[in-house]
Amino acid sequence: MTEVIPLEQVQLRNKEGQTWIIIDRLVYNVTEFKAEHPGGAQVLLDIAGKSMPDATQAFHDIGHSGDAKELLKKFLIGVLEEQDSETRPIRRRAKACILL
Repeated sequence: MTEVIPLEQVQLRNKEGQTWIIIDRLVYNVTEFKAEHPGGAQVLLDIAGKSMPDATQAFHDIGHSGDAKELLKKFLIGVLEEQDSETRPIRRRAKACILL
């Protein structure tokens, strides 16, 4: 079962000692990965603890490889709490039309 994490919790983890990021509403603890990140630790610290779409946009814009996306799964710790998501998908309801 995936843990649901409020944005407030993520925002507290934006430092060297605790670095959490949000990508596509999924929360990742990248604290241990910072030193290995090819772009440097500062890239992760710049987006840590921020709400979407900051990390999401940055992650997709840079064009990460399939290997990078696979590696990311290792750091998944939960999903962002729904009411905290600023970019949640819009759900449209179909409108019915009754002709008499």
